[in-house]
Amino acid sequence: MLSTPHKRCINQAMRGVFACLQQAGADWYRQDFPLIAYLFKYLLAAFLALWLALKMEMDQPATALLTVVIVMHFRSGMVITKSYYRLIGTVIGILFSMLLVAWFAQDRFPFFMAAALWIGLCTAGSLVTRNFQSYGFVLAGYTLCIVGLPATLTPWHTFQIASTRLSEIGVGLLSATLVSELILPQRLWENIQAVVRGKFRDFSLLMGAGAPAGLNQPFLKFMQDLYQLESFRASAQFETDEARWHGTTINQLNMQFMAVSTTYIVFQRLVQRLLRLGQRPEAEALTALMQPLSEAILIDGRPVNDVKELARLQQAVTAYLQGFDLLHRQQLHALATVPRVNTLEVETGAELLQRLATELAAYLNTYVLLVAPLSLRQSNDRAWNAETAHMQIDWLPVAIAGARGAFTLLLLGAIWITLDWPSGILAMTLGVITSTLFAGSPAPMATLRQFAAGVVLGIALVYLSNVFGHMIM
Repeated sequence: MLSTPHKRCINQAMRGVFACLQQAGADWYRQDFPLIAYLFKYLLAAFLALWLALKMEMDQPATALLTVVIVMHFRSGMVITKSYYRLIGTVIGILFSMLLVAWFAQDRFPFFMAAALWIGLCTAGSLVTRNFQSYGFVLAGYTLCIVGLPATLTPWHTFQIASTRLSEIGVGLLSATLVSELILPQRLWENIQAVVRGKFRDFSLLMGAGAPAGLNQPFLKFMQDLYQLESFRASAQFETDEARWHGTTINQLNMQFMAVSTTYIVFQRLVQRLLRLGQRPEAEALTALMQPLSEAILIDGRPVNDVKELARLQQAVTAYLQGFDLLHRQQLHALATVPRVNTLEVETGAELLQRLATELAAYLNTYVLLVAPLSLRQSNDRAWNAETAHMQIDWLPVAIAGARGAFTLLLLGAIWITLDWPSGILAMTLGVITSTLFAGSPAPMATLRQFAAGVVLGIALVYLSNVFGHMIM
């Protein structure tokens, strides 16, 4: 028989092992299980689309399978949004293809001119818009090549080609959407809320620390979060009413956070430069001028957690702004006794600090809207939409990209007609796809090289699979 102390030790050890196993299981469920579930959903949607396409005896079941591969995403909102714009772009491209074939079925020259104009407009539209709206313009462009170009050879099969293409894509979109929505859906809006709160928390800790060094890495992380939020915001509006109500608020938060973080970085760079130049009194004066704001943004050494603490922070920032002039005059009066002080640098830093506090107050006012009543959110959305109604677009690169896409189609079309190239339609389709798809890339040639490398690798793999497949059979 075991003694009581031994039993107590065994029980404690068992409880420790059970706690460790429970924590490991929770970590696995939170980190690894979503990825495994996504892979399962991905394969299920692909097999479902392929089975339906084969069951319906479609001409190209691979198109349905490829559609699932293209639109499938970890987040359900992304799948719905991309499917929606892919369907809209395909339908518009098919309708315009049928219209061109009806007008110019017997004359290729006006057909190519109209098609080039359409490709140019779609390429330009893909640059003017963003996210999956841009993808919709790309689809509307190269669908013309997929449907319209083969129809020029057999105009009487135009409707059959268009309906087959639309049916195959529809099967793929339906399969991906149903599987993504019905089986373990992953909502974008939950991720957006987590990113917004995490970004606010990280910036509060950075600003509360007041350290003028090591700003590059946090700033890059902030910019990455901004890009991710903008992409998520455009897709989450298809998920829930709350996501639609908050769409403009998230956009406003992104803009205001960009302003406040940039001003903070500029101020800290100014302090760093003063320290490098040996102007320590000016740097210390600016640091002291910012200290009340750095202390206010953290409550008990941590970022705010609820609405009440956020209200306290808003009051503290407002009080800082109201007393800023007095605090600034006190700092200048203290520096008057220091010889060879560059007051211009201090004035510049003070101006940055005042702008930082103003932008931070605006950011907090928008941040609190995430938990505000619906009526307040809607009124804010209307005001923000009125302010951002006029967007500035640089039309020169847009026009260049549109002309590039149109010229690509005309050049390949001329080669196809002149040489009677058997693969001319495929070459034109690939040329238009690459010109429209990569028009918005910051480095189109690098992207095109990567695309070409992937095509070559895919051809090699297809060749090997066919050779070994015939050998096995």
